[in-house]
Amino acid sequence: MEIAKKEARAVGGNGLEIQSFIYPTKELSIQRLTAAILNINDSIAPIERSPFDKTDFNDLIVTKENDTIPCKIIYDQNKRNGFIILVYDYNNFGYVKSLRIDKNDLLSYHVEDPEALAERQKRINRGVIHKKVFTVQMVADCGLPSNGGDGGYLLGGKIRFQSNYKFTLGVNYDYFTIPGNHFIAGSVGLSGVSLSRPQRTRLEQILDCGCDEEREIMAKNRYFVDFFVGYYIDNRYTYPKKGLGIGIALAYDRMITDHFGIGIDLSVYPIINMSKFGYLSADYTTLNLKTGIRYYF
Repeated sequence: MEIAKKEARAVGGNGLEIQSFIYPTKELSIQRLTAAILNINDSIAPIERSPFDKTDFNDLIVTKENDTIPCKIIYDQNKRNGFIILVYDYNNFGYVKSLRIDKNDLLSYHVEDPEALAERQKRINRGVIHKKVFTVQMVADCGLPSNGGDGGYLLGGKIRFQSNYKFTLGVNYDYFTIPGNHFIAGSVGLSGVSLSRPQRTRLEQILDCGCDEEREIMAKNRYFVDFFVGYYIDNRYTYPKKGLGIGIALAYDRMITDHFGIGIDLSVYPIINMSKFGYLSADYTTLNLKTGIRYYF
C-alpha cells in the first residue's frame, strides 16, 4: 500500500481506488495490487458507495498479516490442504471481486450464516459433474488387436451406467473384422474425474470482471477401471468355437464439451473353452487398444 501511495503522489494523485489485491501463494511469493490513481478536488463531495455493494458482507477473515477483511465466503473446503473462496468487493461494472485463500494463510475466519454458506456450496457443487449418471460411449475403433494373428480391425461399443461417479456397470461389444469374431461382455468398475473451471477471457481480466467461481465447473478428464466377464465367439473354424472371456480394461476420456469427448481404452482378456466343437486354450489371450468418441447424457 505504501508503494502504491508513493507512486500515486509521484504523478500528482491524491487518492487510490483499490481494484484487486492478490496475496502471496506457494507458487508466487509476491503481493500484487491493482489500483486506479485519483486526483480528488476538495470542492467535490465524495461519492457514497451504494449500501447494496456490501450489504451481505457479514463474514470476515483475518490473515497472518492481521488484515481483517469483511467478505462473503462462498465456498469452504474443509479437507486436507483446505481453502476458502470469498467475495470481498464489487468492481465498477457490478461484477464481484473474489479470492481463493489457503487456510494456512489465515489466522481465523468467521461465517455469519452457515446455512447460507451450505446453499452457496451446493450451487457450486451442482456444476461440478453432470447430474445424470447414465453415460453412453460410442466407439469407432481402428487398432491392432492380438486376436490370434489374424489381423483386421476391431470395432467396439459400450454402454456404461455410472452411480455416484465412482461405481459403474456396463455392457461391452467388440467385433473383430477378421475373421469376424464377436465378444459380448458385462462389466463392473470404478471411475474418477478431474475438474476444470473455465478461465476468464483476456478482456475480463483487464476489466477485472467475470468471477471464475461463478462459472460452471467441468469434468475435463475421466478415468475408468472395468472388470468384465463375457462371451467370445471364434469364427475362424468350420464350427464356431465359444469361450468365456474374463479380463480388465483401463480407459481415459478427455471431454471437449459438456457431453462430447474422445477416449482411449486398453483391454486384455484370456479365453476359456466353452465349445463342444473344438478347444480354445486358456492361454489364448487378446489384447485390444481402442479409441473413439464418447457422448455423455
